[in-house]
Amino acid sequence: MSADLTSPAHGARTRAGRLLVAARQARMAGGSALLFANALVGAGCGVIFWTLAAWRYDMAAVGLTSALASAAALVATLANLGLSAVVMRY
Repeated sequence: MSADLTSPAHGARTRAGRLLVAARQARMAGGSALLFANALVGAGCGVIFWTLAAWRYDMAAVGLTSALASAAALVATLANLGLSAVVMRY
């Protein structure tokens, strides 16, 4: 059971409680921004990679390789479905 630090029952600690809640929300927003930036950087690197691969190799090789990479990502995603819930339970 957690105490609500922003409730009036805490008297002098009300301001400190509000500051604590604000700090927690700022950390969450910062973490969310970093996750979003990570996704953008990963997507950007993927676009650059496939653009360079398309310039360097022929169309059939790039098409086959991208299809294999997509199939591998799909298999990995399907294999991971429900795994986190099982690991947390046991």
